[in-house]
Amino acid sequence: GKTVCALRVAEALRSQLTLVLVPSIELVSQTYREWERWREQGALDGWRPLAVVSSSSVPTLPRTTKVDEIVSYLRSSQDRPQVIFCTYHSARRVAEALDGEQRAVDLLVSCGPLSSTAPFDPSPTLARLSPALCRFATRRTAAPAEAPSATRSRSPTASCAPLAACS
Repeated sequence: GKTVCALRVAEALRSQLTLVLVPSIELVSQTYREWERWREQGALDGWRPLAVVSSSSVPTLPRTTKVDEIVSYLRSSQDRPQVIFCTYHSARRVAEALDGEQRAVDLLVSCGPLSSTAPFDPSPTLARLSPALCRFATRRTAAPAEAPSATRSRSPTASCAPLAACS
């Protein structure tokens, strides 16, 4: 439900640059597949996803860990929505690219387990990255009034409370 809720927020905001942070490489692929599966018609049409990871189980998902390739991706938006799926571990590379390009993240999404039982605790990483990522983030909130209409065979409804990308 959290993955679809984040997707619905990105759609409601018509975000042009969304950064989705997850704790593991496996969750990068899984989150991408879920966004691809549940995207509504219109909001993210023509989207350009990028995975900032060393490997992916989705062969069609472009991926890199090189800052210069992330910069090239940021420069080539062609007025189409861009979504970067990234692990907490690789987020520093995205932050470097954003910093160098002075690009604004419309929506910053942090997904996955945040408990002490998680295999990786993102808290120290996010604490270090927050200034670099949020410095260029545009403050955005979303509160969809009603659940989105179903466009797939089964569509979870996501009623999201107001969310802020960065404060």
